[in-house]
Amino acid sequence: MAAMTKKKLPWKLITAAWMFPVLVAGIIFLSRSKVITPEVGLLMVVSLIGIYIGVGILVAGHRLVSRLD
Repeated sequence: MAAMTKKKLPWKLITAAWMFPVLVAGIIFLSRSKVITPEVGLLMVVSLIGIYIGVGILVAGHRLVSRLD
């Protein structure tokens, strides 16, 4: 039997991918239970999307610059 190579799982990426829907579900729950207004909930979801996109751009830029050195 051939030796199986173990791939190292990118746990940071997996955690970041799972945290987004969990945070959105929490925001929806707070909005539905009238803790926050639906407008504030929508604003929180839009800002969360912006944070994820912004951090993604920063990480991609950092990896690009680190390869140039």
